[in-house]
Amino acid sequence: MYAERPGGRGSLEQFMAGPGAGLQHRPDIVLRGFDGPQSYTLLDIKTFDAAGATHVASQHTDARRFAAHVSIASHCVSTEYGVLPPRMRLIPLTVSTHGAFGPEATRLLSDLGKRAGGGVPVPLLDYATWAVPRFAPFVRMAVSHAVRRGLAEAVLRRWRRVQDPADVIARPATPAPVAPLLPLAAIPLPDGMLAPLAVHPVGGGPGGAPGGVPHGLFG
Repeated sequence: MYAERPGGRGSLEQFMAGPGAGLQHRPDIVLRGFDGPQSYTLLDIKTFDAAGATHVASQHTDARRFAAHVSIASHCVSTEYGVLPPRMRLIPLTVSTHGAFGPEATRLLSDLGKRAGGGVPVPLLDYATWAVPRFAPFVRMAVSHAVRRGLAEAVLRRWRRVQDPADVIARPATPAPVAPLLPLAAIPLPDGMLAPLAVHPVGGGPGGAPGGVPHGLFG
């Protein structure tokens, strides 16, 4: 398997310089031999907010199930990649920020589950729970959680925060410079884990007020 890992992009860059040299777009993951000897299965992961105003207006995601998933997958196949070299297959993995998987992603996870014998592989048992004793549901849970966690981190670190949303709605002025995040406080959760709590300066003072409302919700 070729993929971008925390330690670097060596394996994926090696693939793009070799068998993938003819590709128009860099995939996120490449499975070697998944579809047979000398085959390459390209996985391109797409995350998005299906309830966003653009998708509701253009794809009518408020009335059509998987409309955004299908549209994004089609654009990925036809525009970003186009005609693939021989022995290559592209699977666009569309996942909304609400945790819904597109048809292609669902089929791939089902196939992976069958190849794994249905159960969660032994190296992953430490991360599994009684709620997901089978491989495909386990992966869906893990991936959807990662997507929502990434969204939460983006909101926490990049959105300006205010104490009263009415101030933003009543005074649509030029956005002020975003104040840097102060060191995160930590609050205990019932299971003993720690969750970050955003703290931003208020009123120009040296202190901060926890739990401000993300400005991006109203901007």
